[in-house]
Amino acid sequence: MSLCKLDPIIKPHLEILFIGQNPAPKSCENGVYFTSNKSFWNQLFKAGLTSEVLVGNTFKFGDDKKLLDYNLGITDLIHEAYPKFMPEYFTNRQKERLAREISFSQPCVLCFLGQESYRIFFSLPHSKKVKYGFQISTNDRKIF
Repeated sequence: MSLCKLDPIIKPHLEILFIGQNPAPKSCENGVYFTSNKSFWNQLFKAGLTSEVLVGNTFKFGDDKKLLDYNLGITDLIHEAYPKFMPEYFTNRQKERLAREISFSQPCVLCFLGQESYRIFFSLPHSKKVKYGFQISTNDRKIF
């Protein structure tokens, strides 16, 4: 079975790299991150990270690439769209690929989109309580 994939949006020297679990099937089908749930785009604007809502109700292919204009990027633990994410999908190969993306983009902040993404990335048990907000920094990089 061939799975739909959504490529990361990254470039060197990012301010923030957002890391989700995997793209939603509808977003992958549309070729634009978060077309199923546009609250991500609204929250970026409300937080002052962008001067406009980048992906609206009538999204256009590539609108999410405008993230780079704000030195923001987005990727996922895995790039394939699954209806239900399973932690075992994040294999050693996926970890190596994500490490390369982080190394390439050199973000000041890694921002995990959800506690589960954070737990999976750091191999923490599901039962481990994680507080929202900034975590312990590593390698001169903040973790949120």
